[in-house]
Amino acid sequence: MTLTVYLALDESGAISELILDALADEEGAIDLRRVHSIDESDAVVASTEGINQLPDSLPERVGLLQLLDCGSGGRFGDSAGLNVANVSPGLSSRAAISVRLQVRDAYDEMIAEGLGRPIQVGVIGIGKLGTEIVRALDAGQDDTIESVVVADIRTPRQGILSELGVRRSTLDLLLSTSDVVIVAVHRGPTSSPLLGPRELRLMGGHAWIVNVSGDGVVDASGSDASSMPAKIVDQPMIELARVSERAANNIARLVVTNLRLHAVGWRPISLVEQVTYPSAGDPAFWSSRMSPVQGG
Repeated sequence: MTLTVYLALDESGAISELILDALADEEGAIDLRRVHSIDESDAVVASTEGINQLPDSLPERVGLLQLLDCGSGGRFGDSAGLNVANVSPGLSSRAAISVRLQVRDAYDEMIAEGLGRPIQVGVIGIGKLGTEIVRALDAGQDDTIESVVVADIRTPRQGILSELGVRRSTLDLLLSTSDVVIVAVHRGPTSSPLLGPRELRLMGGHAWIVNVSGDGVVDASGSDASSMPAKIVDQPMIELARVSERAANNIARLVVTNLRLHAVGWRPISLVEQVTYPSAGDPAFWSSRMSPVQGG
């Protein structure tokens, strides 16, 4: 079986080199050939920069767009018959550990400022990454964290809140009561921004935001300095791969695995669900989607 793959990668970089090496190793199992015309391709592998070089629409023959970041495919997300996959599973565990360290830094700074009490952490987004983050926080085993609350557009799967030991909240309530807010959502039209001046005003002046989602999701422009949270830490998950050899290798393996799965007609790992957040500040929307029974 031959799978032709169009590689829209950066000219250089460790991740691109690892993927090229991994594809070369696949010859004889599945012929993953680099082609120069996207019209001849069954799948496209695109870096963050490379996706901007793609045409406005992909040929109908292309059935898989494999991203090398944690995005949702942008303008290609709604293309009929196209599966879009990202690399979040290859990074989520390491990202969760990094976020946990940021939460500890926030707590230490609050202690230094005289706020000597366990903190509440709010996690926006309870998908793969959000779940990994909650597990890494492990509030029941850490006396620095009093509680963890979550908000998500989707109703969490049955029992996950009890399993993680968290409770669900509206977005506005999460923002107004949490000492540290972690943003772990897909970028998309209605999450760019998800948190703007209105939402930032809901937060306490000592609070931190750790933004794992990347550019555009948190927008502090136009905010009054007196109503800003204490600190906004931008830590996009994909940046971890640039400084972690293990994460880069995980991405390369994930990409090749998804190409193999696509070649035999199976569902890729890390398939992006094209669901975006509504604009914040709509209590009726959020309350209408709150599950009356948490956990199960």
